[in-house]
Amino acid sequence: MGNRQEFPCAARPGAGLLARSTLLLLFLAATGARAQADADAKLSAPEGATSKAQPGAAIEKALKAVRADGPLKLVDAVQADLFALLPSARRGEECPTQATVSPEAFVLKDRGDGALLVAQLTNCQGTFLMAYSPGVVPRASRLADLDEGQTLAEVHAINLRAIKREDDLAIAVHVGLVRDSLRFFLRGSGFTFSDGGTLKEFAEHGDCSAGGDVTGGFASFVRIDAGNRLQVLRVDTACSGGSWQAKCEVWTVEGGLSQSGVCALPAKLDAKSLRAAGWK
Repeated sequence: MGNRQEFPCAARPGAGLLARSTLLLLFLAATGARAQADADAKLSAPEGATSKAQPGAAIEKALKAVRADGPLKLVDAVQADLFALLPSARRGEECPTQATVSPEAFVLKDRGDGALLVAQLTNCQGTFLMAYSPGVVPRASRLADLDEGQTLAEVHAINLRAIKREDDLAIAVHVGLVRDSLRFFLRGSGFTFSDGGTLKEFAEHGDCSAGGDVTGGFASFVRIDAGNRLQVLRVDTACSGGSWQAKCEVWTVEGGLSQSGVCALPAKLDAKSLRAAGWK
C-alpha cells in the first residue's frame, strides 16, 4: 500500500474535459433559445412592417401598383417615406419641425424609366413640389417652390422636345380659388428637372351662382402635334352649358415659352372628345 498515490481534485484526469463539455452544452442551449426568440419575433411582426434600414419601401410598392395616370391618396407609410427621402437641408435652412405633406398626390404610369409620383410638401421655408421614382433607393427630385396660395392641381406627362417618350412634365397649379396656371418641367440627365416655362392663364373657374348665360370661366388643353409643336387650346364656357368661343395657339418651348402662331380648332370642343383626340 505504500505505493498508492492520491490525485488532488483539480488534477484528476478528465476533470477539465468534463467542465468544458458542460460549458459547451450551456452555450448551445442559450444559442438555440435566442434563435427561437428571433423566429417568434418575426412571426409576430405586423405584415407589411417596414424596417428602418429600408427607406422608400412603401413608395416602391405604391409605384409598382401604378397602371394609369391620375390622383393618388397617400397612406401614412408612403408619407413617412417622403419625409425620409427629402434631401438634407442646406446650412442655415434647417427647420425646427418636420415638413407636412398634402395627402393628395398624382402618379404617372411607367413610360420606360419607372412610374413617377409628384407630391406637395410644406416646411418652415414654404411649399414645394417633389418628384419620386423607383430606384435601388427611390429617386427624389425637388421640382419647384410654390408661391403662397398655390397648390398642386394635376400632373401630365408630355413630350416637349421631340424625343421618343413623354419624359417631361406639365403640372397644373391652383392659383388662389379661381385660376390655374400650367408649369412645364424638362427632364434632364439622371433624375433632374429644369423649369420649362409657365402658362399663367391656363384655366379660370367662373361663378355660375347667378345662372343665365354669363361666362362660366374657361378651360385649356395642350398637346404635341405631328410637327412636334406645342398646341394650346382655350375653350370659354357658359354657365348655361357648352362653349361660346375658343382659340388655338402654337407655342415654342426652346429659350422659354412664346407664342409662335395659331392652329385650327378641333371639330368637337367637349372635354371627352378632346381627351380622346390626345389633348391633355
